[in-house]
Amino acid sequence: MADIFVVTVTYGPRATQDSLFFKTLDSAATVRDAIAVDGNVRGFSDDFGNKLTVFEEVQSVRLSNMEKSLDVQIEQSIWHARAQAKTQRLASSDPVLKLGGGLPVAGGNISPFPGR
Repeated sequence: MADIFVVTVTYGPRATQDSLFFKTLDSAATVRDAIAVDGNVRGFSDDFGNKLTVFEEVQSVRLSNMEKSLDVQIEQSIWHARAQAKTQRLASSDPVLKLGGGLPVAGGNISPFPGR
């Protein structure tokens, strides 16, 4: 699968985001640099026919490789699954959770108001 490069532009008071997509890093970097340098109204287009005209102040411009971003998402998902497995393992050996599933064993409801 060929890499696709994305230039994401954040602009305006509501931090609106739009993206342009490119087949090469060079074309994506050229547009990213043009947007980052020039805060004036300018029109841009990508390799897939999308057009973007920025009328408001640009807050940020990000260039990313979609294939590499996918790799990062996979690694984050694996890390999250490991964290869940570790949490379950620790919870299964926790004495409070073993006895009452996290609830007080004898004493009824927990209330922030003593005597109620």
